[in-house]
Amino acid sequence: MIYWLTKQQFIKKQEKMFKNYLKIAFRTLSKYKGYALINIFGLAVGLASAILIMLFVQDELSYDRHHENAERIYRVGLKGRIKKDDLKTAVTCYPMASTLKEEYPMIEASTRLQPREDALFKIGDRQYMEKHMLYADSTVFDVFTLPFIQGDPATALNEPNKVVLTRSAAEKYFGKENPVGKVIEWVDGDEQLEVTGIIKDCKNNSHFQYNVLVSFTTSSRANSQLWIGNNVYTYLKLQKDESPGKLTEQFSSLVEKYVGPQIEKAMGVSMEEFRTQGNEWGYFLQPLTKIYLHSDLNNELGKTGNINYVYFFSVIALFLILIAAINFMNLSTAKSANRAKEVGIRKVTGSNRSQLIGQFLSEAILISFIALGVALVFVKLALPTFNNLANKSLYLNLLENPLFLLGIILFGLVVGLLSGSYPAFYLSKFAPSTVLKGKLSSGSKNSRLRGLLVIFQFVITIILIISTLVVSQQMNFVNNKDLGFNKDQVMVINRTTSLNNQAEAFRQEILKIPGVKHASYSLHVPGTIESNTAFYEEGSSAQQTVVLDYTGTDCYFDETYGLKMAAGRFFSEDYSTDSLCVIINEAAARKLNFEDPVGKKLYVVNPREEDQPYKILGVAKDFNYASLHHKIRPLVMVYANQYPANMSVQLNLSQLDQTLTQLKSRWNEFVPGQPFQYSFLKNDWEAKYRQEQRTGTIFRIFSILAIFIACLGLLGLASFMAEQRTKEIGVRKVFGASVTSIMGILSKEVVILIGISTLVAWPAAYYFMNGWLRDFAYRIELSLLTFMVASLAAFGIALLTIGHRAYKSAVANPAESLKDE
Repeated sequence: MIYWLTKQQFIKKQEKMFKNYLKIAFRTLSKYKGYALINIFGLAVGLASAILIMLFVQDELSYDRHHENAERIYRVGLKGRIKKDDLKTAVTCYPMASTLKEEYPMIEASTRLQPREDALFKIGDRQYMEKHMLYADSTVFDVFTLPFIQGDPATALNEPNKVVLTRSAAEKYFGKENPVGKVIEWVDGDEQLEVTGIIKDCKNNSHFQYNVLVSFTTSSRANSQLWIGNNVYTYLKLQKDESPGKLTEQFSSLVEKYVGPQIEKAMGVSMEEFRTQGNEWGYFLQPLTKIYLHSDLNNELGKTGNINYVYFFSVIALFLILIAAINFMNLSTAKSANRAKEVGIRKVTGSNRSQLIGQFLSEAILISFIALGVALVFVKLALPTFNNLANKSLYLNLLENPLFLLGIILFGLVVGLLSGSYPAFYLSKFAPSTVLKGKLSSGSKNSRLRGLLVIFQFVITIILIISTLVVSQQMNFVNNKDLGFNKDQVMVINRTTSLNNQAEAFRQEILKIPGVKHASYSLHVPGTIESNTAFYEEGSSAQQTVVLDYTGTDCYFDETYGLKMAAGRFFSEDYSTDSLCVIINEAAARKLNFEDPVGKKLYVVNPREEDQPYKILGVAKDFNYASLHHKIRPLVMVYANQYPANMSVQLNLSQLDQTLTQLKSRWNEFVPGQPFQYSFLKNDWEAKYRQEQRTGTIFRIFSILAIFIACLGLLGLASFMAEQRTKEIGVRKVFGASVTSIMGILSKEVVILIGISTLVAWPAAYYFMNGWLRDFAYRIELSLLTFMVASLAAFGIALLTIGHRAYKSAVANPAESLKDE
């Protein structure tokens, strides 16, 4: 009984003490309003920035984890080498999925996906352009978690001409009607598709997006047995407790059994001889949850992220919090002289050090949680802009995410403890006899610590400024580099296959429009050429195969894009034999070791029929047909005169509006009912660097925030130095020191600290930005001037920050500072 009473009394005593801590904390904040406002605002900005980054990082790490048993799902990739040309791609062959399922019991399910962009659907008299359509096997629902709203997953895609829609697609096509059992006319595929199911909408955090799933057996190539042609994405779901490494070990025998005979037929060599010549062909497994952030393969099914950006922004979030916490420490110690007497009186009246520590930590935690509340308001206000910047759909709903709420609360508590720990232990150690006599001294140890904290702040700030400058310079270089072709005046009309045999008539008709200079058909346009095939040169055999990129063009491609010839000529409508010729670029000539390529022949390896010979008509000067992330690769352009997919139109931009109106009118005359889809090549090209541009913008924003928070820290340091040197300044003024010299004395320490920060920041920034630039085959050189500008900017900002406080101290009346208290 006595123990229980003692325990209750202890609890009541602790509650009373805690309430007293809070009461004093609120009084202190009320007394030092400016100090409290700077602390709260600085912490709020740091916390808000960190929360935004945490939401971003959480979303990036969540990709594809919504599928049940996601840890058992893998994608099959192809990795090989043909005559020193590396093959590393996300696509594999058509028979891969079914063969693996049949021959390896460790696989629970397998499926294939193949995208079909810009599918034109028709329902009654209404037409819809669908950008997210996938061919999918009926087993797609056994591998992925795609919840059904209506229909049976076992039969939804088990036959040709069946289609499953997402809820949004169903509402788009059929409104409030029940779509199951209804028919969608696929105009391009000339198919009637029966709607057999409705599934929930595709989640944003999926590496592939879909609105429409069409049964794979609808495709004419669904049953292809070609193993050395790669066009589809193969996914596997392993049996529980099965090791992916065990399956990977079996891939070599799979290659021998199925790929070997087809290589022998195509190239005339056995698989053993193929490897002896330095070639490779193999498959590997890629975990589903690693695809978005860790994949570096060609031909990805959807957009991918970058794990390095996740790491980098996580570090930025940590740094921003640390900078804000450092500010708290500096501002708290800067106010130490004001609170020294309070500490002395409390100690004289019986307070021990632990109680004082508890008091000061309570103040820090209170400030932290007030700042956290303000930060959440900032996050709510900033999220729409941040989503637009990061191309995300992030939202903050703490009630829906209790773990995130708990994390935020713990976050605020830790920041409060971290921020308040040093001031609490520093202020609580003051000796009453010293502080009541007004003889408080900061001590060299504390001075060194504050210096280190400011150095840390400005190291991060300078690194962020350098990073911002480098990213901006690289993006400016990318946007202005001579690519070897004209992209600024070119409009691309898509889906020109619908013109069929009217293609040339349409081209002739639009050339009559005053704003149209040139027009050309092609299979691809610069920036989208990703197809490649195997060739071998005249005088050798299929055993000496080289893999070259290829596209198809007509005879007007060179004048439309302003290509220049290094040798020979381009295709011409005056020569009918040009249809059996090719144009190569200089990189291809070097790859083939041709000193004089014109007139020589190339053979296309065709495993299904006799190899096709093509005469080299000319050599085009190298141009960047892919992004500047890659060096110019060898390219072959074949003559394509049958229904190419794209039309490039060179325009006079001064008459753009009238020209677009006339182009659309001509299109509707030739193919009424077909949508007129177009884009400008310059915009498409810039989109290739959108991730880097977003990264650069985020760099700038967080650099500004870091500078802002660091300036608050400098303000704290300047205040501390001024308060600790009040009497010294008064003495100097009495002996004739000028305002300028006193300002110089007060600024000297900050200048030294920024100099030290520069020595640390430059090597770190060089390391990080040199690594980032390695992703570009064509890039700027890091300049000393960039690093100097960053440090000078940090130095200028620092001087502006402390200048006001230094000037205020320098012009103060020395009589006030020298009064004997």
